[in-house]
Amino acid sequence: MSEKLGRVSRLEVFLEALRNRIRSRPSRLPYVDNVDLLGRVPLFEGFSRHSLRRIVRHADIVNLRAGKVLARRGELGLEFVILLAGRAWLEGPGGTRRSLSVGDCFGGKACLDGKPRGTTVVADTDVALAVFPVRAFSYLLDMVPELSRQMLLHLCERLDQAERDGGVDRHLPARPGPLPQTTTR
Repeated sequence: MSEKLGRVSRLEVFLEALRNRIRSRPSRLPYVDNVDLLGRVPLFEGFSRHSLRRIVRHADIVNLRAGKVLARRGELGLEFVILLAGRAWLEGPGGTRRSLSVGDCFGGKACLDGKPRGTTVVADTDVALAVFPVRAFSYLLDMVPELSRQMLLHLCERLDQAERDGGVDRHLPARPGPLPQTTTR
């Protein structure tokens, strides 16, 4: 009888240790339960359920406290981030600030071009984030055509906003530097 109790106690200790280890890691979105959650994010509006399931499998959910720096200007962008709950603020070049709320995203440009981040993002309240590491984000862009199109539209919107704010000159050359010389024979 005491041997049985010993086994039960060890099992309980093992299960409690396992629960603690699971709680301390970033969680993966269970894709069946959270397809609707991502489907409500404007970036994913109109996506097929199949595409949303594919996307959800690659998201890590991270909960952070208010005041935490989520992205720092000048650092490499190693993830694409979507704000699922809470508020944050984004500070761009020249100290311009704007508020981010549920559904807003950041990090896409840095993931695409591999250049350092152009903005700093700080949690204004406690936040929940869907985080896509750069490899997962690149994979999804290749495998989910709707996402590639939406990212292009999202970046176009940001460019239009920068033009309206006076931050971009429409008359800049499309290619930096002189055009290459070609010779004909």
